[in-house]
Amino acid sequence: MTHRYSAIVVDNNLPRCKCLAELALASGCDYVIFAMLNRSSILGADGYRPVPRDRLPMGFDLALRHYRQEAWDLPGLTRVTVWYGAEGAEGDPDRPWNIIRPVRGSSVDITVDDMKELLGWAASPDPASEPRPLLLRPQVRDGCLIALAALCQGYLAARYADPNCASDPMRDLLVRIGWVAYASSPDGAATVAEATAILAQMRDPKTWHRALQDMSREQAFRLAVEEWSAWSRSPLAAEVSALIELAFGPAPIEDAELVGRAYEALAALSL
Repeated sequence: MTHRYSAIVVDNNLPRCKCLAELALASGCDYVIFAMLNRSSILGADGYRPVPRDRLPMGFDLALRHYRQEAWDLPGLTRVTVWYGAEGAEGDPDRPWNIIRPVRGSSVDITVDDMKELLGWAASPDPASEPRPLLLRPQVRDGCLIALAALCQGYLAARYADPNCASDPMRDLLVRIGWVAYASSPDGAATVAEATAILAQMRDPKTWHRALQDMSREQAFRLAVEEWSAWSRSPLAAEVSALIELAFGPAPIEDAELVGRAYEALAALSL
């Protein structure tokens, strides 16, 4: 059975409040309360209707609260409160859960998938022990593919300090992606010297996982697909998809050819 959620949005900006409420309803809520300084309403499948404060439901899976609405007392028990503002936030010890990106006006940069993930996390038995939703992660949205490209470069540098030691098919690939020329340049030589010392680290999936800010496998795939679609009309390259699987697997990353082909696909995007 699909879990249905409940949420409350506390914001004195009517267009933004309604936008977030409608987004939450579309993301799996049975109903959403949107609360302002002087009034509150309930949004359900039959639309909006006013509801007095003393008749509000006594508890929610998720409360979305604008920073300036601290004085608004939430009714009953709320599992998780997430704060947001027009300028975004980097976190506050007194407000452990914050939407990092700016949330402005009636056209917020939050998708249904974002909200579904946030609601599912809020309704989980112990949200603090679960992977943090993408909305609550600093600056991760814009860099999944760039991080993967950098990891590929580091791996190839550590694995092929001397490109001439590579097998013919692998050397052809290294030539295509420019690694042979770079490794023999003054800048490349310094990079290679540093990278050879960290080969074991670059083979360890934990290194890749940390570089992706410890997001979950599902989050990494979702971000990769979103970012890829912004640069290309084709589906996410199979090599990149396979590389993400390796990055979240238990075994050391040994398939250098796959890493090279994934980097080739990423470099073609001109990230």
